[in-house]
Amino acid sequence: MLDFSVDNGQATLNMVFVKPPFRHLGVARALLRDALRRHAQVRWLNRGRVWLRPKLPAARPVPAA
Repeated sequence: MLDFSVDNGQATLNMVFVKPPFRHLGVARALLRDALRRHAQVRWLNRGRVWLRPKLPAARPVPAA
């Protein structure tokens, strides 16, 4: 689950939650990348400061089962 708000050309990320069985699989990263892509025209805020270049870390390797 990704909760963010867009208001007056600014977006704020409020919360990211992934259920335990789906953690460490890149779900949160995929959700955030999609939100950034869909709302590329707005300024993203991080703790009240402008997030100029949102960067996401590279995906971690999936652990062997």
